[in-house]
Amino acid sequence: MPFPLQDVDLWLVDSLLVPVSLHDLDGRFVHANAAAERASGYTNAQLRGRHFTDLLRPEARENVETQFRRAVEHGEPADFVTVFVDAGGHLRGTRAQHL
Repeated sequence: MPFPLQDVDLWLVDSLLVPVSLHDLDGRFVHANAAAERASGYTNAQLRGRHFTDLLRPEARENVETQFRRAVEHGEPADFVTVFVDAGGHLRGTRAQHL
């Protein structure tokens, strides 16, 4: 059973210098660290509850969703390169991992 976010100590995620976001099993943002906020241009509050595919270009969604499902349903980590659109409308490349 997943822990409610308020019961999780996020100090490690928040201390990382690389962008990190946490998602529920449906792919909705539950937390983004400060580096993720800077990289995306969105605040943690703006991201919370949105689906991670909301930031992706339509042509990238199927691949990223497949990688996410593989990690969630089979416990297989995924490591891949994709693109997303930041808050300013700029296309940004990223190396993503679903764990």
